[in-house]
Amino acid sequence: MGGTRKWNSQGNYEPVTQLIAPKREQQLTAAADYQLGKFSNIVWEGSITNNDANLFSPINNKNNVAGASLLTYNIALPLDTHKTKPLKLFAKADWEFVQKKFTPIAFYRNPEFIRDWNIINNSVAVDENIIAAAIGLHKDESRFLKYTLRSFLRDSLYSGYMNIVNGAYMFHNFKINTVANYLTTRTQNESSRFLRSLSELSKQFKPIVTGVRFEQEENIMKAIRTDSLYPVTNRFQWVTVFMNNAKENTAIDFNVQASKRWDDKVLSNILAPFSSADQAKIIASYKNKVHRIILNSQYRSLKYKLDSLTNNNETTVLNRIDYSVNINKGGINLNTSYETGNGRELRKEYVFLETTPGQGVYTWIDYNKNGVKELNEFEVAQFTDQANYIKVLLPTNTYIKAFTNSFTGILAINASQLIKSENKFAKWCKKFSNQFALKIDNKITSNKNGRGYNPFYSAIADTSLIITNNSLRNNLSYNKSSSVWDADYLYTKTQAKNLLNSGYEFRTKEIHAINTRVNFSSQFTLVVKGESISDNNKSEFFTSRNFSLASQQITSTFSYQYLSTFNASLIYLFGNKTNASELKERAQQNNIGIECRLSGIKKGNLNTQFHFINLKYNGAENTPVAYEMLEGLRTGINTTWNVNYQQNISKSLQITIGYEGRKSPTVKTVHVGNMTARAFF
Repeated sequence: MGGTRKWNSQGNYEPVTQLIAPKREQQLTAAADYQLGKFSNIVWEGSITNNDANLFSPINNKNNVAGASLLTYNIALPLDTHKTKPLKLFAKADWEFVQKKFTPIAFYRNPEFIRDWNIINNSVAVDENIIAAAIGLHKDESRFLKYTLRSFLRDSLYSGYMNIVNGAYMFHNFKINTVANYLTTRTQNESSRFLRSLSELSKQFKPIVTGVRFEQEENIMKAIRTDSLYPVTNRFQWVTVFMNNAKENTAIDFNVQASKRWDDKVLSNILAPFSSADQAKIIASYKNKVHRIILNSQYRSLKYKLDSLTNNNETTVLNRIDYSVNINKGGINLNTSYETGNGRELRKEYVFLETTPGQGVYTWIDYNKNGVKELNEFEVAQFTDQANYIKVLLPTNTYIKAFTNSFTGILAINASQLIKSENKFAKWCKKFSNQFALKIDNKITSNKNGRGYNPFYSAIADTSLIITNNSLRNNLSYNKSSSVWDADYLYTKTQAKNLLNSGYEFRTKEIHAINTRVNFSSQFTLVVKGESISDNNKSEFFTSRNFSLASQQITSTFSYQYLSTFNASLIYLFGNKTNASELKERAQQNNIGIECRLSGIKKGNLNTQFHFINLKYNGAENTPVAYEMLEGLRTGINTTWNVNYQQNISKSLQITIGYEGRKSPTVKTVHVGNMTARAFF
């Protein structure tokens, strides 16, 4: 039976779908250079933009077009024409004008332009004028003196005047460099004075250069009516003593610095001492044809002047050393990195945020059917259509003292480069190669017995261990260069632990795998891979997420290759998983699949996959353990399929069209389509 509906005009909203109007942005730029004489010239550069916010509407079209120009006059007069490089007297004047509707496609000004001119609010578009004049003496890049006066006017909303002095001079191995600028600004509500300077004096003693550097900044910003200082007002002074080697690209390089910094902040409407910092830094390196060592060590002690903040005083030490060695042209290649430090660490908590469908990492499964998204109900998505959430770490207000250390090592051994003998045993040994990789990252609250600096101390059960992320991987290969057959033994182990507001969470995973490849001909290949996996997860707060899985699986892939355009593979996987819990959950998987790839279709690739998966499971399916063991599928017969087409439209544009689906018992068939456009710049 049908129904009757009546329009009710009451309400404050209408069901309107907003349409995005087409836009147009255009820019034309031109430049000219005219030589007035032997020593002077005029340079002009102009640009016109056309910005139409709505091509369908003629409203305000007369305001779409605007322009900008820069006119520069240069003159450089040699004071002694008899010398090859005479001292020159130079002068420069320029005028930049920008109309308020000028909308360049790319930002053309200095990234620090807003800060350089102390601009608080430039949201109102007005005509802008920048007028500058400079005069100075120039001998070469190490001997010159220059003074510049610049003004920046934004109609009646802002006026700024900047004085800049910079110069350099060298004599008897002494070198002086200095740059200073003083800015005054005024708007309808604020005024400011901004002083910045950087000066450096150095002397070279043949192998080394030593010197002192002084840097200061004072930015006074006031409200005109109340004469009160703005919170952004600040002042600092920074003195640095340094020493480094004089020549570059030498076997030994070093840079040593020691510095002191004083910072002032606004307190009770006056600039008062706020903090001081002592810093030291050493960077050194040594290299030859075989070895390379790089050392980077930094120390910083921060002290606050206010009694209420003295508890926040901290001393930070960061050290890093990198070492690499290459023996026998890659026969042995070792790269290591060791880093330590200390400071304060924020205790963290995390939340899951919903994102664009298919663009996340996690999926939400309402295990208890209460409609509330609880932290223990999010899993790493097994399929793209489920990946609708991302994990975001949030800092808390709780600080803990932390020592950090990390170690990275990669060792590659290629026997064919090390063994020179040609007897039978040597030839057999030459077929071996091995790659070992180790990465450790730790944060720990206690430095007892040097734990804070020992990356190899990572006892998961230790409550002083805040965070650890360790991974070990070793790949032993035999006959890798053979086109007929080869074999690999792969061992990996990962450990991860995090301290959150809800307690500790840690996970370990260990894999033993043997992989063999046999090429019966140029067209037929068989790959067999066997794996033994131990996967453990423990949560201090969410006990439902605790599991200890032992699994074994074997995968056989038989492939057919026709020329370079077509490849087809028949895949069979048998797997068995067991959870070491009171329930002794067990899952068994039989997976038969076929995968095809067709290449070269007008620069396109077509990939298809179809899998028939039979799963057996003896436990409850609506649990985190079941999701992990069944890999997001259900007990019984499951089917998954995928079609993906990738096309290169041009050298800089690629389009991918994909379709995937799956069918599980008691669940409706899932169909997912997607299209992606990728531009290469």
